[in-house]
Amino acid sequence: MYQRARESHTCFFNSFQVVINCEQTKQLIERYFKSEEEAVVLSLSPEPEVQLEYLEKMLEGRQQGDWVDDKLLVLHIELLCRLQKGPNGVNRRKKILQTLKAFDYPQDDCLEICKKYQIKEAWAYLEQKRGGTNGIETAVQLQFEVFISTSTC
Repeated sequence: MYQRARESHTCFFNSFQVVINCEQTKQLIERYFKSEEEAVVLSLSPEPEVQLEYLEKMLEGRQQGDWVDDKLLVLHIELLCRLQKGPNGVNRRKKILQTLKAFDYPQDDCLEICKKYQIKEAWAYLEQKRGGTNGIETAVQLQFEVFISTSTC
């Protein structure tokens, strides 16, 4: 199962050492700077682990019907794929598929990201969801490759 990342991160901004607690930071941003939340997330790009943790806290706190910009949803999948091996060797590959199944993410963008990082389980799911003869055929082929690779390990 996916384990939580550390609660605090030490980062360097303009040669100052800053300790960031993602949960507390998220609460401050929500309360005082809600309209700047996307800019805050994007400004964390030099620290992708922190950016991912902040995004996850932001997304897990959303209510039914809360709107989240597609750019942030795509960034979330991009970070999960790019940072497949998390802290303490946690593998995020299963989380990618679970996230895509649980929420309405932009399919085409996420499909391209999963192809780029060869996340075959999620790629197959998105192809299947996309439908059509080519999509179903690709999904079956990818699922077969995943089955073969997991049964020979």
